[in-house]
Amino acid sequence: MAVHLVPIQTGDGSYTFYNVTENIYFRSLQGARSEAFYVFVAGARLPERGGDWSVLELGLGPGMNFLVTAQAFLARAEVGTLRYHVVENAPLSPEKLGQLAYLSWFKYPAVYELLQDALSQAVQAVTEPQVPATHFRPIQLRWQIHAQVIELVLYPCAWELASLPKQLTFDAVYHDPFGPAANPECWSEPCFAWERAHLSETGLITTYGASTPMRKAMAQAGLYLASRKGSGNKREMTLAARNPEALSGNTLLSQEKYLK
Repeated sequence: MAVHLVPIQTGDGSYTFYNVTENIYFRSLQGARSEAFYVFVAGARLPERGGDWSVLELGLGPGMNFLVTAQAFLARAEVGTLRYHVVENAPLSPEKLGQLAYLSWFKYPAVYELLQDALSQAVQAVTEPQVPATHFRPIQLRWQIHAQVIELVLYPCAWELASLPKQLTFDAVYHDPFGPAANPECWSEPCFAWERAHLSETGLITTYGASTPMRKAMAQAGLYLASRKGSGNKREMTLAARNPEALSGNTLLSQEKYLK
């Protein structure tokens, strides 16, 4: 079934897509760009980190989280590398990005082109006849200006098939697939256990979700939980970590409550 996407301007002037076919908005209508920064970049406390940043994202969509993260990273004017790994099993065509007017606010056209290139290769990978599903290869791209480096690694497959090295860990995991009704497998205990396995000891998983079933799945995966005020009018969102110390400054949730 063909998906009909319509660009729509949100409250902060940035654009997102409305999926007419499934009646889903990709980002908040109150502010797509501000929601991406608040929930994911600020939620994971990346601006507090010096040096390198490492991010794993589940659900690239039109790439808003990647661009917002890259802009925050490059704005520091500090030596370092942003290592951004992202899993997306239904990549959008790069031409679609032109409908979202990203370059009206994003200051690095070459990084935007990097995203377009990655999506172009990903679309080709998922539309061509596949070798056995266990042989998906990540798309790896790199951009550098002076001593700042952006590394984008895109896995064009389901998270279960993403071939991340077991020893690879991240400062931040952006959990950003569509909701449980559209992607139930992405809100399950096995998915959160996979994310936990790739989370550093001081890292944070951050998501817009706050439902009890989701939090139960996170707790069952061995994660500690905290709530944070949600973006815009949303009451709350969720953070998770391998240890409770990483969640300091947020409202800790009882792990035992969600393990009952």
